[in-house]
Amino acid sequence: MNGEDVYSKVKEINKENVRDLYEEIQFTIIKLKLKPVVRTFYKRQAYQLKNNNKVRISIDTDLCMIKEKIKENGEGLIEWRRGENNSKGGGCSSKEYGGGYYDKDGYYDTGSFTTNQPPSHPPTYTPFPDLKKDQIVRFPYAILEIKTQGDYDSKPEWITDLVEGPLVEHVHKFSKFLHGCAVLYPFINEIPYWLPQVTKSIKKDPFDSEEITNKESEEGLYYDESNARGSPSQTHYINIPSNNDNIPPNHNNIPPFIDDSDKLSPIDTHGKKIAIPVRVEPKVFFANERTFLSWVQFAIFLGGIGTALLGMKEGTSSKMPGVLLIGVSIIFSFYALYLYLWRAGMIRKRHPGPYDDIYGPPVLVVVFLIAMGLSIIYKFPLKK
Repeated sequence: MNGEDVYSKVKEINKENVRDLYEEIQFTIIKLKLKPVVRTFYKRQAYQLKNNNKVRISIDTDLCMIKEKIKENGEGLIEWRRGENNSKGGGCSSKEYGGGYYDKDGYYDTGSFTTNQPPSHPPTYTPFPDLKKDQIVRFPYAILEIKTQGDYDSKPEWITDLVEGPLVEHVHKFSKFLHGCAVLYPFINEIPYWLPQVTKSIKKDPFDSEEITNKESEEGLYYDESNARGSPSQTHYINIPSNNDNIPPNHNNIPPFIDDSDKLSPIDTHGKKIAIPVRVEPKVFFANERTFLSWVQFAIFLGGIGTALLGMKEGTSSKMPGVLLIGVSIIFSFYALYLYLWRAGMIRKRHPGPYDDIYGPPVLVVVFLIAMGLSIIYKFPLKK
């Protein structure tokens, strides 16, 4: 599907929210000058009861990510992705789209089949077999996603048994795009937190919970459970051996998805920052609001004292302390507002921090002490 197909589909649906989403995405791509960088391939199997969608399961296997190759001139992209039939670098123009798969008899273009005419060969997908290793990443696990409706605690017991079993490793917010970019583009200095652990075994003994050595690990599953109504998601690695001798292979002539030469070697993370996701609880926002209100309360207290001093029927010298205290209270109020907005923005962006202000409070205390000292001097001037 290319851009013209998407636009035609949007016009066909003719709904305002769909048009707004289309225009927002298009504007973002143009504004940020985004270009294709990573493409993912995988085989997906989906499971769901016919008359019940409370539990939906999908399994993505044979996942690989490739570095996209584009050609452009001064007017725009000439080729926006690698060609399907030329894995060594042939491009695909903006008018071309489609896909295919490789099996033991060669390459098959899925664009020539319809839903009523499935391909005569099983789609054992091995995309771009001739690409160099620095152009493609073959992920050694599969990805299992389980979506449940209702409260998180009301999920079926068998799901709990699955994700808490010895083959499961919790991973939060896994992303194919982030993983592919971090591996295929070495100049990226910030990597996802799970990347250093990808080459390690995640299988554990069900009795003593000891990790099995990396040599015994061949392939596995990655689990991502999320609530269909937007509750927090939990992610795990699930490692299941794929070389079971009791299961006869369907196609002996088909090469394995990952052979020994494609095994992931330890990824060099030296000098790179590991991005750790921050989980934001509602109490964090409330704590920020309480801090803001505490500062405002103190500013109101100072402003009240200053206003009272201004109302006293005395000379100009007695009113100066009131003016100083009111000025300090205004400074405190604006500083509190700035600090509140700054922290709220960092919390929304899930910034790892730090959230403390090292210089602000000492400066304000110094200003307050100076104002109090000047107030005393104006109230009780030194006699010559």
